[in-house]
Amino acid sequence: MIFLSAGAAPMCLETGSPKTPVLKVFIMDSFTLDCSQLANVDITTLTPKPLTLPPQKALSRNEQSVLAAALKAGKRVNSALGLVEEIVDLARNPIRGTLVAPATMPTLPKFPVLKFSTSIQLTGAVGLGVSAAAGLGIMGSAGVYASTTREIGVYTTYGVALVINSPGASAGYEWTFVLGTPSDFKGPYFGIAVGAGTGTAITGTLLFSPTLPLTNPLELTLMGISFNIMATTPTKLPVTVTLEVTDTKIAGFKF
Repeated sequence: MIFLSAGAAPMCLETGSPKTPVLKVFIMDSFTLDCSQLANVDITTLTPKPLTLPPQKALSRNEQSVLAAALKAGKRVNSALGLVEEIVDLARNPIRGTLVAPATMPTLPKFPVLKFSTSIQLTGAVGLGVSAAAGLGIMGSAGVYASTTREIGVYTTYGVALVINSPGASAGYEWTFVLGTPSDFKGPYFGIAVGAGTGTAITGTLLFSPTLPLTNPLELTLMGISFNIMATTPTKLPVTVTLEVTDTKIAGFKF
């Protein structure tokens, strides 16, 4: 279950239970993904996978002004475009990203080695996602991303999933936050998702980047989290658990 609270303190999204949250996300003038309680669930420490992006064209001041004006005008027509403006603000007004790792983690034989991102950069994305599954499923999404490295662009994600629920399909909005640069945001990911709802579903997904080439045991880096709110076809169970394998492509510009 996901709990949302707001007030004088930063906005806080929590998963777990009100008394013992397992995962917290704080959003205000900074971004913190608090995973310190994951040790109570199961898993271990990090280094993000190093990837490089080719040189990119920088937007001129005029192009930046046109983009800002277009987003503001679009928000008046469709409030959903306000979500895009908030993501683009990551590139215009960078904030610090933090992932709080557990102090210690249990080690299990033949279990994937879990590491945690230590990057202070943050890449966020908002888009539209769709999925369909009957045991095995397919999924895809596309939208806009922005990073505190002052880069903005568009992305596409596609993948396959193992879904624990009756057959169903869904479509809706998706938000993603990765503690890293756009080069960390792109590429292959493993995801563990838990969703609740039968008409409108809210789902949270932990995003793990595999160390390439793959090793035995598998080495995964927890890079971030994704949330989506989707309209769904009726399912037998109110809770859905999904194991995902996805790949993300990006095309961006320096802000």
